[in-house]
Amino acid sequence: MERGVNVEISPNVIMSIASRSALEVKGVYSLEIPANVSFWRKSQQHGVKVNIVDNNKVRLEVYVIAEEGYYLPEVGLNLQEHIKEEIERVTGMTVDRIDIYIQGIHFSKSEETER
Repeated sequence: MERGVNVEISPNVIMSIASRSALEVKGVYSLEIPANVSFWRKSQQHGVKVNIVDNNKVRLEVYVIAEEGYYLPEVGLNLQEHIKEEIERVTGMTVDRIDIYIQGIHFSKSEETER
């Protein structure tokens, strides 16, 4: 008789995978706490909001600061593809949606001093 194995993966694990994956994408400087998050809420400290919906489908909101000199639509697409690939590979869960929010652009210090 086979026993079914039920493994529940914490949203914190998914947040960690998404955070690490996001920082691996060229053009991403850092993760950012969403600008519209209340000062009193601790929920999105890592710049990633995780929502698990029916049948273990994952929906994410990812908030980043982009590096200057990169084409932002391409950075967003690369983020979506890389994060989805890593979460599905590591957890076996299905990624239903990833919304990317570019909160700002990081300019290198050398260019700031030249101005």
